[in-house]
Amino acid sequence: MIIIDTLEQISAVLKYHNAGVHIVRASYNKAYTTNSQKEELLVITNGITGGFIPADIRYSDETMLIMDGGEPIYIGDVVVGSIEVGGAHSSQDVRIAKASLETLN
Repeated sequence: MIIIDTLEQISAVLKYHNAGVHIVRASYNKAYTTNSQKEELLVITNGITGGFIPADIRYSDETMLIMDGGEPIYIGDVVVGSIEVGGAHSSQDVRIAKASLETLN
């Protein structure tokens, strides 16, 4: 799990000891994408699959990674950061990210 603010600064990282070395970078990139788009990654992936969001959005920035598990953090109506969970099945990533977000609120 990783939490970043809108200035792309890492606020927290929680990594399971058996997680692969790629997990922190991938998690950061997913959190970055959530911040950039100000939208849940699940909504973005569904939008790409459904044809509502252009698939080439993933190429608009080299840091973007579009996989489920990123949730924006709001204060009022303003996105102030994002929380991302990775390493499990994508549906589990989403569920854990949403539960983690609820604890922040």
